[in-house]
Amino acid sequence: MSQTLCRTALHALHLRLGAKMVPFAGFDMPLHFKAGLMAEHLHTRRAAGLFDVSHMGQIEITAREGGFAAVATALEKLIPIDIAGLENGRQRYGFFTLPNGGLLDDLMVARRGEAVFMVVNASRQEKDLAHLRAHLEDRIIVTPLKNRALLALQGPLAAEIMSALCPPSHDMRFMDVIDTEIDGVACILTRSGYTGEDGFELSLPAAQATAVAEKILSDPRVLPIGLGARDSLRLEAGLCLYGQDIDENTTPIEASLQWAIPKCRRAGGTRAGGFLGDDVILKELAGGPAQCRVGLAATGRAPIRAGEMLYADPEAKTPIGKVTSGAYGPSFNGPVAMGYVTPAFKEVGQTIYAALRGKVMDVHIVGLNFVPPVTSDNERRMPNMMVFYTPSHEWVRLDGDVATVGITRHAAEELGELVFVEAKDAGTSLAQGEAAAVAESVKAASDIYAPVAGEIAGFNEQLSDSPHLVSEDPEGAGWIFTLRITDRTQLDGLLDATAYKASL
Repeated sequence: MSQTLCRTALHALHLRLGAKMVPFAGFDMPLHFKAGLMAEHLHTRRAAGLFDVSHMGQIEITAREGGFAAVATALEKLIPIDIAGLENGRQRYGFFTLPNGGLLDDLMVARRGEAVFMVVNASRQEKDLAHLRAHLEDRIIVTPLKNRALLALQGPLAAEIMSALCPPSHDMRFMDVIDTEIDGVACILTRSGYTGEDGFELSLPAAQATAVAEKILSDPRVLPIGLGARDSLRLEAGLCLYGQDIDENTTPIEASLQWAIPKCRRAGGTRAGGFLGDDVILKELAGGPAQCRVGLAATGRAPIRAGEMLYADPEAKTPIGKVTSGAYGPSFNGPVAMGYVTPAFKEVGQTIYAALRGKVMDVHIVGLNFVPPVTSDNERRMPNMMVFYTPSHEWVRLDGDVATVGITRHAAEELGELVFVEAKDAGTSLAQGEAAAVAESVKAASDIYAPVAGEIAGFNEQLSDSPHLVSEDPEGAGWIFTLRITDRTQLDGLLDATAYKASL
């Protein structure tokens, strides 16, 4: 017996725009539109794309008494992030944990005055609602927000486009949340997304969603984008898909999501533990997990798909893990994947192996983020994944004449938890070895040096609010700045991964 699929408020618009519709999480959703998956992916990276994500769950949580403080206290028993310290008009990534340390769901938590606004995964919203109602006190009110739509405008031009539609958005920072209007329609607007791009998500009444979507799409720089490109975009950005990369048996530490657990919720913190599975998760934070999620770059053009086994040896006799997501990355211009390996094989630069259709192929461990950063002139260059290292513990990932620079895991561990990171302004010219940025931890401050001569092209803006990304994912999401190289001959003096490890 076939399942009756739900429809979002934009279903009729999708059909008018020529979408190929497919079942997803109980909804009839657009896989792609007339432009096709690859064109939609690349257009989002170059300009802006509009996504219908109305299948996702929207929940409001309030308290009968005690206001936001009561809500935060209650939710921190279920979510191991700092909700009590969440300022009004700000949002954080988090997850529901289970007694075994696994993940019930990953989600976004926003503070709107005395209330929490939460967005959860479509396939998990009923389980999430049951979980909230089972564990929260009677004084906490959990309200699923029905009859609402959720749109996402993503891409390097999203801010410019949104500013024209909604002037208050011009002053929004990453992870800001405001109540505003777009074309006369009241919306909850967040500066966030799940593509690796700048962008916005807007929650609005379902009845007005089509009119607002058409208004946004009237800008020729915006294309409608389907689920296919959304998946390849999030994979290139190293972002998890629930049910595929994380599930009820995956801990956040195994999933390399420990960056989301702040110091105050860890051992020795002001509100340490106190959440489901805290014994398992805090133990893994201290001693390490049994497996680690990593980025995987295969040689050749054929993607390694979810379910493929990973091996330590070219004979494919010693299994060490498994691929959870894999596809062709249009922006990366090659196969991209993520998966889990045993800790001995987690370091960037190591080579492992996969058997693809009976043929063993080399697979390189890389940072989870395959997306080349946007430079100050709004260009994005395709990466070739050439990675070098300096004796002063910077790593350098080349992308044409632009280098992405960060500090190595060794340096991050030596510094400890970072509390502040700042780079020199875009356009600043630097000699090789000149200080380009500064990182301050709870233990010390350290300069970060230009590995070669060049000009600062950009800074990882996420570090302004989340400097701990450098501590938690130093060779991935915690990259620090991009540098437009002016003397490529200086690259010859840098170290490869083998030479750098030998120098430690």
